[in-house]
Amino acid sequence: MDGVAISGANAKANQVRGNLIGTNATGDAAVPNDTGVSISNQSSDNLIGGPFGGETRNLISGNRSDGIFIGPDATRNKVQGNFIGTDLNGDLPLGNGLNGVEIQGNKNLIGGTDSQGLHPGNLISSNASGVAILGGSGNQVQGNDIGTSFLGLPLGNGGAGVVISSFSSMVGANNTIGGKDAGAGNMITNNIGSGVVLTPDAGSGNAILANSIFSNAKLGIDLGNDGVTQNDSKGHTGPNHFENFPILSSATSDNTDITIKGTIDNLANIQFRLEFFANTKCDPSRNGQGQKFIFSTSVTTVGSFSVHFPDPGSTLGFITATVTTDPDNDTSEFSACVPITSTTGCQGTMTVRAVDRLPWQCLNYLLRQLLYSIELSHPPAPSTLAS
Repeated sequence: MDGVAISGANAKANQVRGNLIGTNATGDAAVPNDTGVSISNQSSDNLIGGPFGGETRNLISGNRSDGIFIGPDATRNKVQGNFIGTDLNGDLPLGNGLNGVEIQGNKNLIGGTDSQGLHPGNLISSNASGVAILGGSGNQVQGNDIGTSFLGLPLGNGGAGVVISSFSSMVGANNTIGGKDAGAGNMITNNIGSGVVLTPDAGSGNAILANSIFSNAKLGIDLGNDGVTQNDSKGHTGPNHFENFPILSSATSDNTDITIKGTIDNLANIQFRLEFFANTKCDPSRNGQGQKFIFSTSVTTVGSFSVHFPDPGSTLGFITATVTTDPDNDTSEFSACVPITSTTGCQGTMTVRAVDRLPWQCLNYLLRQLLYSIELSHPPAPSTLAS
């Protein structure tokens, strides 16, 4: 039996708040249902949890199947502020047997933006996969932490953080992972699969915007679930039309601004959204991931581009990028990463004890160069990224 079952066209605008679903009374051991919460048969406009956390939060963990299942004809439901796959404190794994959230319906919202100081995102970790959109369309996954603990420690999910696929006659298309509004981006990290994967039968128009995607065992974004898809290598019939990723040629810093140069190889006379990310290191595949979203810009041409934005500082010394077509919303995989290099001519020596009286601007550059030299000195071993 399911823990909570909401079913039928008249079963709408219900609220499920403040429950422990699939665990014991202290939220630290499983007392499993089949599915934790099931919404089906044209049920709509239900709220699971709430944007306030605390007393509205549900703990949905330890169930045999999905934590939350939203059926193919269930629409406009919201899942907000819940812990899905962890213990009561969000610190330890207590996963559901299948997906944290499975969506087969349309126009549902998992999480939300951080407007008015609310925190509608869910914590979704330690499940087989975090969020699975199977045939659904027009769904939004926003503001969630997927693969981490409440304190930011790695928990992961057993597969991808987010997977989009077809199901039966339905094609997973026109969904949004993240978004352009403040707080819409998800943190997707530590997953055993890719951060976001579109299977070979997934549709197009799946926008992946302004997320923090890093430290996943496979690619940050994988179109086709088979590793890096080189530009134009498969044509453009497939998930997100196998949108070409940008080619970055350089990223230079004058310690105030970063200038990134590269090219876009795509259809002319359409608008593109370029997103740039800073990373502490390159992915072993050399493509991605996207640890910190730092800047976006729109361009309406193909060929060469040059963009400028404030230097993010710290040790985030590598840049990656994605491109999303507008208005089609096809997001590419991550580009290959490039190191940030200095245009100020900083030089100096580094020892175990200190840096020899260098200006602080140069210290930041040298730390980056040290990280880059370590990357070059320890090339990744060959690996098979296909599942």
